[in-house]
Amino acid sequence: MVELGENDVVAFIELALDRMMAKASALGPQVSDRPHLEGSNSVFSLVVHCVGVADWWLDHVIMGRPSARDRDAEFLASGGLADLESLVAEFVSRLPDLAAEAALEPQPRSTYLEPATAPIRTWPWTTASIILHVIEELFQHAGHVDVTADLLALEK
Repeated sequence: MVELGENDVVAFIELALDRMMAKASALGPQVSDRPHLEGSNSVFSLVVHCVGVADWWLDHVIMGRPSARDRDAEFLASGGLADLESLVAEFVSRLPDLAAEAALEPQPRSTYLEPATAPIRTWPWTTASIILHVIEELFQHAGHVDVTADLLALEK
């Protein structure tokens, strides 16, 4: 079995966030605009959601720390590019420590994923499977950011 080291975790999470922030930077003042499609999200809200996803899974689910995350509010978030850059930079600055701490936890501390109550997949979750899930989610949403930015460009 191949091991995923904490530096790999940091590198892939940063890669996904960098990809999203490149699109956000290219949009500039349009970063909080939403395409004219029902239920669409802005690049800003998608990036806010991704930071929420990564932080929640790594800090709350793996490490068992309390969380005040409001997932629904993430999709309503808006602001300027500087706000988004600050949010991402703050999370990325904590990421190496989160990854290092997570590497010491073979099993998640949170009871959120107990099979009897888990709202999502019910296989036995490990720290490694959670980290892979975080990376999966971030790259999936990086694709959403790409599509959103392309739709906004078409609407100009």
